Amino acid sequence: MAKSYILALNFDNDSIKFIEFERKSGKNIIHKIGTKRLPENSCKNNYGIFDSEKVKDGLKELLTENKIKATKATYLIPEKSVIKKTTTLPKTSTDKEIYKLIKRNSKQYTGEFADKIHFDFYSKSVENEKRKEIYILAVSKTIIEERDNVLIECGLEPEVADIPSNSLNRVNKYVREYFYKKNHQTLLKEEFLVFIKKENQDTFNVMIFDKEQKESLTIFKNSLQEVVDEINNLLEDNKIKDKFGGFAFFDMDPVDINVDDEHYVFISSLLDANLKFKNKINLDSQEWLPLSGLIQRERNEY
Repeated sequence: MAKSYILALNFDNDSIKFIEFERKSGKNIIHKIGTKRLPENSCKNNYGIFDSEKVKDGLKELLTENKIKATKATYLIPEKSVIKKTTTLPKTSTDKEIYKLIKRNSKQYTGEFADKIHFDFYSKSVENEKRKEIYILAVSKTIIEERDNVLIECGLEPEVADIPSNSLNRVNKYVREYFYKKNHQTLLKEEFLVFIKKENQDTFNVMIFDKEQKESLTIFKNSLQEVVDEINNLLEDNKIKDKFGGFAFFDMDPVDINVDDEHYVFISSLLDANLKFKNKINLDSQEWLPLSGLIQRERNEY
């Protein structure tokens, strides 16, 4: 069977972050990973800057310098460029019906006509309610097309465009599944997980995930145990200890930590992907998380 490759990209802060995956036996194997610096003011998501010519030239160099084999690519789009709306519909509504309804009444739901945007949605049923919540995400076709065109001119076939928060939620979903397998227990829907990533000697990046969203904070402590103790105190103070699902520690060597009921797991921020040339790869950045989640998404349209 011929090998299959796919490239995950993020254009931000005048750089292109990339992960090339090899799909093998139903698993994603990380083939290559890295960053390509771009000229100043090539792309800055916080300011809405995307210079197609500069990015295109940089992407071509990236593909050549790294001998990228992938012909298909996925990429992240700026979170600030996305329109986010919430509505409710009858609980019996199917995904196909919801999709057609949003498309037909796009101006009402998103503020833009359907021919001007790409949109997606997900739903959440509320127990004992006759309606369910619908979360709508929409982005201007111009933003998608300018990035698609850059990929196409570089010989790549764009497959999926997504936003960091959606990808992080898929990371959350994966961790829940992984956590269940390791601890032989089922996490309840209302439970949440705490992700911990060490940034430097006394700085820890903490993300608290529930089913749909996250909160993030930075904790300055000298040890991981002190961080865990502080989080436990926060849970107690906010009276949500009974909903705590567990800890997920990213890219850290296993160490002895005093955690109630051993509700924790050490995993890589690159999910279930196997690493080649691990000694050459720097995983010291939380920024890789969205890219690793992005690769799992498929777009479904009706």
